[in-house]
Amino acid sequence: MRDVTSLVDMLQSNWTNPFTSSALVSISLGQLAPPDTMHDLLKAKNIGLAVYTSFCEKRLASNEEGFYEPLKKRRLKTFSEMLVKKTYKAGDKQVILKADRNLFAKMILIGQTRKLDMRDVLSHRLGAIPWALATPAGTLRKTARCVLAKKLRKDQSPVESIADNSACIIDRMALVKSVEGNNMTFGDVSNTILNKALKEAHYSTRMDIVFDVYQQISIKNTDRVARGSQASISFSQIAREHRIKQWRNFLCNSQNKTRLIEFLVSDWSSESQRKKLNGKDIYVTISEICKHLTEEIVCELGDLKCTHEEADTRMILHAVHYSTTGSSAVVFVSEDTDVFVLCVSFSSQVPCPLYVKCGSKTRTQYFDVIRRPNGRLHHHVYCSRQYTY
Repeated sequence: MRDVTSLVDMLQSNWTNPFTSSALVSISLGQLAPPDTMHDLLKAKNIGLAVYTSFCEKRLASNEEGFYEPLKKRRLKTFSEMLVKKTYKAGDKQVILKADRNLFAKMILIGQTRKLDMRDVLSHRLGAIPWALATPAGTLRKTARCVLAKKLRKDQSPVESIADNSACIIDRMALVKSVEGNNMTFGDVSNTILNKALKEAHYSTRMDIVFDVYQQISIKNTDRVARGSQASISFSQIAREHRIKQWRNFLCNSQNKTRLIEFLVSDWSSESQRKKLNGKDIYVTISEICKHLTEEIVCELGDLKCTHEEADTRMILHAVHYSTTGSSAVVFVSEDTDVFVLCVSFSSQVPCPLYVKCGSKTRTQYFDVIRRPNGRLHHHVYCSRQYTY
Protein backbone atom coordinates (compact mmCIF):
# COMPACT_ATOMS: atom_id res chain seq x y z
CA MET A 1 0.00 0.00 0.00
CA ARG A 2 2.89 2.34 0.77
CA ASP A 3 4.41 1.73 -2.68
CA VAL A 4 1.07 2.44 -4.37
CA THR A 5 0.68 5.67 -2.41
CA SER A 6 4.22 6.71 -3.33
CA LEU A 7 3.57 5.99 -7.02
CA VAL A 8 0.32 7.98 -7.05
CA ASP A 9 1.98 10.90 -5.28
CA MET A 10 4.84 10.88 -7.78
CA LEU A 11 2.50 10.89 -10.79
CA GLN A 12 0.26 13.63 -9.40
CA SER A 13 2.98 15.89 -8.05
CA ASN A 14 6.02 15.46 -10.29
CA TRP A 15 5.43 13.61 -13.52
CA THR A 16 2.71 14.12 -16.07
CA ASN A 17 -0.21 11.92 -15.04
CA PRO A 18 -0.87 9.65 -18.06
CA PHE A 19 -4.35 8.72 -16.79
CA THR A 20 -5.69 12.31 -16.84
CA SER A 21 -4.54 13.15 -20.37
CA SER A 22 -6.61 12.60 -23.50
CA ALA A 23 -3.43 11.86 -25.44
CA LEU A 24 -1.02 8.98 -24.93
CA VAL A 25 1.76 9.69 -22.43
CA SER A 26 4.88 7.60 -21.83
CA ILE A 27 5.10 6.86 -18.09
CA SER A 28 8.87 6.38 -18.19
CA LEU A 29 9.51 9.64 -20.10
CA GLY A 30 6.56 11.75 -19.01
CA GLN A 31 6.17 12.95 -22.61
CA LEU A 32 3.34 12.94 -25.12
CA ALA A 33 3.63 10.46 -27.97
CA PRO A 34 4.12 11.98 -31.46
CA PRO A 35 1.08 11.82 -33.80
CA ASP A 36 2.45 8.93 -35.89
CA THR A 37 3.33 6.87 -32.80
CA MET A 38 -0.06 7.64 -31.23
CA HIS A 39 -1.82 6.51 -34.41
CA ASP A 40 0.01 3.16 -34.51
CA LEU A 41 -0.57 2.47 -30.81
CA LEU A 42 -4.29 3.24 -30.95
CA LYS A 43 -4.82 1.28 -34.19
CA ALA A 44 -2.59 -1.70 -33.28
CA LYS A 45 -5.51 -3.98 -32.38
CA ASN A 46 -7.47 -3.16 -35.54
CA ILE A 47 -4.37 -3.62 -37.69
CA GLY A 48 -3.75 -7.00 -36.09
CA LEU A 49 -7.35 -8.10 -36.69
CA ALA A 50 -7.10 -7.02 -40.32
CA VAL A 51 -3.92 -9.09 -40.81
CA TYR A 52 -5.59 -12.11 -39.09
CA THR A 53 -8.69 -11.83 -41.29
CA SER A 54 -6.57 -11.60 -44.44
CA PHE A 55 -4.58 -14.66 -43.33
CA CYS A 56 -7.75 -16.72 -42.86
CA GLU A 57 -9.33 -15.66 -46.15
CA LYS A 58 -6.29 -15.97 -48.42
CA ARG A 59 -4.58 -19.02 -46.87
CA LEU A 60 -7.27 -21.12 -45.23
CA ALA A 61 -10.44 -20.41 -47.18
CA SER A 62 -9.29 -19.76 -50.76
CA ASN A 63 -5.66 -20.94 -50.86
CA GLU A 64 -4.84 -17.72 -52.70
CA GLU A 65 -1.52 -17.67 -50.87
CA GLY A 66 0.57 -20.50 -49.56
CA PHE A 67 0.02 -21.40 -45.91
CA TYR A 68 3.74 -21.38 -45.12
CA GLU A 69 4.54 -18.17 -46.97
CA PRO A 70 6.11 -15.63 -44.57
CA LEU A 71 3.90 -12.86 -43.26
CA LYS A 72 4.93 -9.31 -43.95
CA LYS A 73 6.01 -7.64 -40.72
CA ARG A 74 4.05 -4.54 -39.74
CA ARG A 75 6.52 -2.03 -38.36
CA LEU A 76 4.30 -0.14 -35.93
CA LYS A 77 5.83 2.64 -33.89
CA THR A 78 5.82 2.40 -30.09
CA PHE A 79 7.06 4.55 -27.20
CA SER A 80 10.53 3.10 -27.77
CA GLU A 81 10.73 5.14 -31.00
CA MET A 82 10.91 8.29 -28.85
CA LEU A 83 14.36 7.19 -27.63
CA VAL A 84 15.83 6.26 -31.02
CA LYS A 85 18.71 8.48 -32.07
CA LYS A 86 20.28 8.64 -35.50
CA THR A 87 23.79 7.27 -35.13
CA TYR A 88 26.56 6.00 -37.36
CA LYS A 89 28.44 2.80 -36.68
CA ALA A 90 31.46 4.12 -38.52
CA GLY A 91 33.30 7.20 -37.41
CA ASP A 92 32.48 10.61 -38.81
CA LYS A 93 35.63 10.62 -40.91
CA GLN A 94 34.68 7.33 -42.59
CA VAL A 95 31.17 8.59 -43.35
CA ILE A 96 32.58 11.80 -44.84
CA LEU A 97 35.13 9.87 -46.89
CA LYS A 98 32.46 7.55 -48.29
CA ALA A 99 30.18 10.45 -49.26
CA ASP A 100 33.05 12.38 -50.83
CA ARG A 101 34.26 9.32 -52.76
CA ASN A 102 30.87 8.61 -54.36
CA LEU A 103 30.26 12.23 -55.28
CA PHE A 104 33.82 12.62 -56.57
CA ALA A 105 33.32 9.66 -58.93
CA LYS A 106 30.11 11.19 -60.30
CA MET A 107 31.79 14.57 -60.80
CA ILE A 108 34.71 12.98 -62.69
CA LEU A 109 32.32 11.01 -64.90
CA ILE A 110 30.20 14.06 -65.70
CA GLY A 111 33.31 16.17 -66.33
CA GLN A 112 34.74 13.69 -68.82
CA THR A 113 31.43 13.12 -70.59
CA ARG A 114 30.68 16.82 -71.05
CA LYS A 115 34.34 17.78 -71.59
CA LEU A 116 34.40 20.22 -68.68
CA ASP A 117 37.51 21.80 -67.23
CA MET A 118 38.37 19.70 -64.13
CA ARG A 119 39.63 22.81 -62.34
CA ASP A 120 36.10 24.23 -62.53
CA VAL A 121 34.57 20.91 -61.51
CA LEU A 122 36.79 20.55 -58.45
CA SER A 123 36.18 24.14 -57.38
CA HIS A 124 32.89 22.92 -55.86
CA ARG A 125 32.71 21.03 -52.58
CA LEU A 126 32.67 17.24 -52.73
CA GLY A 127 30.35 16.56 -49.80
CA ALA A 128 26.58 16.58 -49.98
CA ILE A 129 26.67 19.19 -47.22
CA PRO A 130 29.49 21.54 -46.11
CA TRP A 131 31.43 19.49 -43.55
CA ALA A 132 32.80 22.65 -41.94
CA LEU A 133 29.26 23.60 -40.89
CA ALA A 134 27.47 20.27 -40.40
CA THR A 135 28.10 16.75 -39.12
CA PRO A 136 27.31 13.59 -41.15
CA ALA A 137 24.06 13.34 -39.14
CA GLY A 138 23.01 16.72 -40.56
CA THR A 139 23.28 18.63 -37.27
CA LEU A 140 25.11 21.92 -36.85
CA ARG A 141 28.80 21.44 -36.06
CA LYS A 142 29.89 23.00 -32.78
CA THR A 143 33.02 25.12 -32.59
CA ALA A 144 35.50 25.64 -29.75
CA ARG A 145 34.55 29.20 -28.83
CA CYS A 146 36.79 29.13 -25.77
CA VAL A 147 39.76 29.57 -28.13
CA LEU A 148 38.49 33.06 -28.99
CA ALA A 149 38.14 33.93 -25.29
CA LYS A 150 41.70 32.84 -24.57
CA LYS A 151 42.92 34.95 -27.48
CA LEU A 152 41.13 38.04 -26.18
CA ARG A 153 42.41 37.49 -22.64
CA LYS A 154 46.01 37.02 -23.70
CA ASP A 155 48.71 39.31 -22.24
CA GLN A 156 46.51 40.98 -19.62
CA SER A 157 47.68 43.41 -16.94
CA PRO A 158 46.05 43.38 -13.47
CA VAL A 159 43.46 45.86 -12.23
CA GLU A 160 43.97 46.96 -8.66
CA SER A 161 40.38 46.91 -7.37
CA ILE A 162 36.67 46.94 -8.18
CA ALA A 163 34.26 49.47 -6.68
CA ASP A 164 32.11 48.22 -3.80
CA ASN A 165 28.89 49.74 -5.18
CA SER A 166 29.13 47.97 -8.52
CA ALA A 167 26.32 45.81 -9.91
CA CYS A 168 26.61 42.05 -10.32
CA ILE A 169 24.87 40.35 -13.25
CA ILE A 170 24.84 36.56 -12.98
CA ASP A 171 24.62 34.35 -16.04
CA ARG A 172 21.38 32.36 -16.50
CA MET A 173 21.80 28.69 -15.49
CA ALA A 174 25.44 28.92 -14.33
CA LEU A 175 24.43 28.86 -10.67
CA VAL A 176 21.78 26.20 -11.27
CA LYS A 177 24.24 23.84 -12.94
CA SER A 178 26.77 24.34 -10.14
CA VAL A 179 24.37 22.77 -7.64
CA GLU A 180 24.60 19.05 -6.90
CA GLY A 181 20.87 18.49 -6.62
CA ASN A 182 20.67 14.71 -6.29
CA ASN A 183 18.57 13.70 -3.25
CA MET A 184 17.86 17.37 -2.45
CA THR A 185 14.40 18.89 -2.24
CA PHE A 186 13.49 21.79 -4.48
CA GLY A 187 13.37 23.93 -1.37
CA ASP A 188 16.99 23.04 -0.61
CA VAL A 189 17.94 23.81 -4.22
CA SER A 190 16.28 27.23 -3.99
CA ASN A 191 18.13 28.06 -0.77
CA THR A 192 21.46 26.88 -2.17
CA ILE A 193 21.16 28.89 -5.41
CA LEU A 194 20.12 32.06 -3.56
CA ASN A 195 23.00 31.72 -1.08
CA LYS A 196 25.48 31.18 -3.92
CA ALA A 197 24.16 34.26 -5.73
CA LEU A 198 24.42 36.43 -2.61
CA LYS A 199 27.99 35.21 -2.09
CA GLU A 200 28.90 36.07 -5.68
CA ALA A 201 27.53 39.60 -5.22
CA HIS A 202 28.86 40.24 -1.71
CA TYR A 203 30.57 43.44 -2.90
CA SER A 204 27.51 44.80 -4.76
CA THR A 205 24.41 46.69 -3.75
CA ARG A 206 22.49 45.29 -6.70
CA MET A 207 22.35 41.79 -8.15
CA ASP A 208 20.72 40.76 -11.44
CA ILE A 209 19.99 37.08 -12.16
CA VAL A 210 19.14 36.61 -15.84
CA PHE A 211 17.62 33.38 -17.14
CA ASP A 212 17.05 32.11 -20.66
CA VAL A 213 13.56 31.85 -22.13
CA TYR A 214 12.89 28.29 -23.32
CA GLN A 215 10.57 28.63 -26.30
CA GLN A 216 8.91 25.62 -27.88
CA ILE A 217 10.06 26.62 -31.37
CA SER A 218 13.68 27.72 -31.13
CA ILE A 219 16.88 27.70 -33.15
CA LYS A 220 18.49 25.91 -30.18
CA ASN A 221 16.19 22.87 -30.35
CA THR A 222 18.88 20.86 -32.14
CA ASP A 223 21.35 21.45 -29.29
CA ARG A 224 18.72 20.56 -26.70
CA VAL A 225 17.92 17.28 -28.42
CA ALA A 226 21.63 16.45 -28.53
CA ARG A 227 21.81 17.04 -24.77
CA GLY A 228 19.09 14.45 -24.16
CA SER A 229 15.97 16.62 -23.80
CA GLN A 230 13.77 13.99 -25.48
CA ALA A 231 14.86 11.23 -23.09
CA SER A 232 14.40 13.20 -19.88
CA ILE A 233 11.39 13.08 -17.57
CA SER A 234 9.02 16.06 -17.65
CA PHE A 235 7.73 17.35 -14.30
CA SER A 236 4.17 18.71 -14.29
CA GLN A 237 4.70 20.86 -11.19
CA ILE A 238 7.36 21.66 -8.60
CA ALA A 239 6.98 22.11 -4.84
CA ARG A 240 9.49 22.76 -2.04
CA GLU A 241 9.08 19.34 -0.45
CA HIS A 242 9.51 17.31 -3.65
CA ARG A 243 12.79 15.41 -3.69
CA ILE A 244 15.03 15.18 -6.75
CA LYS A 245 16.49 11.83 -7.77
CA GLN A 246 18.30 12.65 -11.02
CA TRP A 247 19.28 16.33 -11.10
CA ARG A 248 21.24 16.30 -14.38
CA ASN A 249 18.48 14.40 -16.14
CA PHE A 250 15.96 16.91 -14.79
CA LEU A 251 17.93 19.84 -16.26
CA CYS A 252 18.02 18.25 -19.73
CA ASN A 253 14.35 19.05 -20.21
CA SER A 254 13.48 22.61 -21.29
CA GLN A 255 10.00 22.43 -19.73
CA ASN A 256 11.57 21.44 -16.41
CA LYS A 257 13.90 24.45 -16.59
CA THR A 258 10.97 26.77 -17.25
CA ARG A 259 9.04 25.39 -14.27
CA LEU A 260 12.18 25.54 -12.11
CA ILE A 261 12.69 29.25 -12.95
CA GLU A 262 9.05 29.95 -12.07
CA PHE A 263 9.47 28.11 -8.77
CA LEU A 264 12.72 29.89 -7.88
CA VAL A 265 11.30 33.36 -8.53
CA SER A 266 8.15 32.52 -6.59
CA ASP A 267 10.15 31.10 -3.68
CA TRP A 268 12.58 34.02 -3.54
CA SER A 269 9.64 36.42 -3.50
CA SER A 270 8.46 34.99 -0.16
CA GLU A 271 9.04 37.09 2.94
CA SER A 272 11.31 34.49 4.59
CA GLN A 273 13.69 34.46 1.61
CA ARG A 274 13.71 38.24 1.16
CA LYS A 275 15.01 38.62 4.70
CA LYS A 276 18.35 37.21 3.45
CA LEU A 277 18.89 40.14 1.09
CA ASN A 278 20.22 42.40 3.85
CA GLY A 279 19.53 45.64 2.00
CA LYS A 280 20.52 44.30 -1.43
CA ASP A 281 18.30 44.75 -4.49
CA ILE A 282 17.69 41.70 -6.70
CA TYR A 283 16.43 41.85 -10.27
CA VAL A 284 15.47 38.41 -11.57
CA THR A 285 13.97 37.55 -14.96
CA ILE A 286 11.10 35.16 -15.53
CA SER A 287 9.97 34.72 -19.13
CA GLU A 288 9.68 38.22 -20.67
CA ILE A 289 9.27 40.12 -17.41
CA CYS A 290 11.73 41.15 -14.69
CA LYS A 291 10.91 41.27 -10.99
CA HIS A 292 12.51 43.60 -8.47
CA LEU A 293 12.95 42.03 -5.01
CA THR A 294 13.90 43.84 -1.82
CA GLU A 295 13.33 43.11 1.85
CA GLU A 296 10.19 45.26 1.76
CA ILE A 297 8.62 44.88 -1.69
CA VAL A 298 8.19 42.64 -4.74
CA CYS A 299 7.28 44.42 -7.96
CA GLU A 300 7.54 44.05 -11.73
CA LEU A 301 9.95 46.39 -13.52
CA GLY A 302 8.63 47.52 -16.90
CA ASP A 303 11.95 49.03 -18.03
CA LEU A 304 13.55 45.58 -18.15
CA LYS A 305 10.74 43.76 -19.95
CA CYS A 306 12.38 41.95 -22.84
CA THR A 307 11.54 39.43 -25.56
CA HIS A 308 15.11 38.11 -25.97
CA GLU A 309 15.37 34.34 -25.81
CA GLU A 310 19.07 34.26 -24.91
CA ALA A 311 20.27 35.55 -21.56
CA ASP A 312 23.57 36.61 -23.17
CA THR A 313 22.06 39.63 -24.93
CA ARG A 314 19.57 40.30 -22.14
CA MET A 315 22.43 40.77 -19.68
CA ILE A 316 23.66 43.71 -21.76
CA LEU A 317 20.21 45.32 -21.39
CA HIS A 318 20.51 45.01 -17.60
CA ALA A 319 23.98 46.56 -17.72
CA VAL A 320 22.70 49.55 -19.69
CA HIS A 321 19.79 49.95 -17.27
CA TYR A 322 22.08 49.97 -14.26
CA SER A 323 24.60 52.35 -15.85
CA THR A 324 21.88 54.99 -16.33
CA THR A 325 21.52 55.23 -12.54
CA GLY A 326 25.07 56.56 -12.20
CA SER A 327 26.74 53.30 -11.23
CA SER A 328 30.48 52.84 -10.90
CA ALA A 329 30.89 49.45 -12.63
CA VAL A 330 29.07 46.30 -13.79
CA VAL A 331 30.45 42.80 -13.16
CA PHE A 332 29.28 39.87 -15.29
CA VAL A 333 29.58 36.50 -13.56
CA SER A 334 29.88 34.22 -16.57
CA GLU A 335 32.22 31.68 -18.19
CA ASP A 336 30.46 32.04 -21.55
CA THR A 337 32.60 33.32 -24.40
CA ASP A 338 29.52 34.92 -25.97
CA VAL A 339 29.06 37.18 -22.94
CA PHE A 340 32.68 38.34 -23.10
CA VAL A 341 32.44 39.10 -26.83
CA LEU A 342 29.18 41.00 -26.31
CA CYS A 343 30.81 43.07 -23.57
CA VAL A 344 33.63 43.96 -25.96
CA SER A 345 31.14 44.91 -28.67
CA PHE A 346 28.82 47.03 -26.49
CA SER A 347 31.42 48.54 -24.15
CA SER A 348 31.19 51.90 -25.94
CA GLN A 349 27.43 52.06 -25.30
CA VAL A 350 27.65 51.42 -21.55
CA PRO A 351 28.94 54.54 -19.73
CA CYS A 352 30.72 52.59 -16.99
CA PRO A 353 33.45 49.91 -16.80
CA LEU A 354 32.41 46.35 -17.63
CA TYR A 355 34.06 43.42 -15.85
CA VAL A 356 33.71 39.74 -16.69
CA LYS A 357 34.40 37.36 -13.84
CA CYS A 358 35.60 33.84 -14.53
CA GLY A 359 37.92 31.25 -13.04
CA SER A 360 37.78 28.44 -10.48
CA LYS A 361 36.58 28.20 -6.89
CA THR A 362 39.98 29.15 -5.47
CA ARG A 363 41.13 31.58 -8.15
CA THR A 364 39.00 34.17 -9.91
CA GLN A 365 39.79 36.69 -12.63
CA TYR A 366 38.12 39.99 -13.52
CA PHE A 367 38.57 41.15 -17.12
CA ASP A 368 37.96 44.86 -17.65
CA VAL A 369 37.03 45.94 -21.17
CA ILE A 370 38.07 49.56 -21.83
CA ARG A 371 37.73 51.32 -25.18
CA ARG A 372 40.67 53.64 -25.81
CA PRO A 373 40.43 56.91 -27.83
CA ASN A 374 42.24 55.26 -30.76
CA GLY A 375 39.41 52.74 -31.05
CA ARG A 376 41.45 49.76 -29.84
CA LEU A 377 40.23 47.53 -27.06
CA HIS A 378 42.44 47.12 -24.05
CA HIS A 379 41.80 44.38 -21.49
CA HIS A 380 43.01 44.20 -17.91
CA VAL A 381 42.67 41.31 -15.52
CA TYR A 382 42.38 41.44 -11.76
CA CYS A 383 43.32 38.19 -10.03
CA SER A 384 42.20 37.24 -6.55
CA ARG A 385 42.09 34.16 -4.38
CA GLN A 386 39.00 32.91 -2.61
CA TYR A 387 38.82 30.24 0.03
CA THR A 388 35.78 28.21 1.06
CA TYR A 389 35.15 26.97 4.56
